[in-house]
Formats: sequence, C-alpha cells, structure tokens
Amino acid sequence: MKFLYAMQIVGGCIMLVGYFPQVAQIVRTKTVRDLNIKMFVMLSVGLLMMEAYAIGIVVHDHSGQAYLITNTLALAVNITVAGLIAYYRKPRGTTVEATLKGDSAADAGVAE
Repeated sequence: MKFLYAMQIVGGCIMLVGYFPQVAQIVRTKTVRDLNIKMFVMLSVGLLMMEAYAIGIVVHDHSGQAYLITNTLALAVNITVAGLIAYYRKPRGTTVEATLKGDSAADAGVAE
C-alpha cells in the first residue's frame, strides 16, 4: 500500500509541475491567443468533482490524503491558468461596454 501512496504523490507532483512551463510562458509573454479557456474550465469542473470524491474518501475511510492534496493543488493551478487566460485575453484600453459593442477605445472615449 505504501507503494501506491508513493505513486499518488509522485504522479500528483509530476502533474502539478507540468503546469509550470505553461504558467511561466503566459506570465512572460502575456499572451494566451492559442490557448482555449474552455479546456481549462472543463478540467477544473472535472477536478472539482474529483475533489468532492477525495474529500469523501478522507472523511469516511480516513485514507486518501495524498489524493486529496495532489488533487487540490492541481485544481488550484488549473484555476490559475484559466484566470490568466481570462485576464490576458481581455482587450486593453477598452471599456466593457465598448468591447460588447465592438467599438475601439477611441470611439468609447477611453484614453490609452
């Protein structure tokens, strides 16, 4: 059983570290043009469901702490990536109303 526990920890850490290059690239380049936010939102929903399952395991069986910890960290990083996509996809220098209407910043009276 200790082997399976170790596999969960190592696998969870690998999964978590796998997000870091993407997060670093987003922060460095401040561009998310080729990323699809829908994928990260669907992953977050799936991870949230798995999180509920992990909490159930910990509460009822008093086991599964490694699963809960690695799943929680993966969910947090995944939500962070989705947030970065939403933040950097937002047009700069425009108001929300102008964006919805398709007007430019100059047309909306916003100084750049």
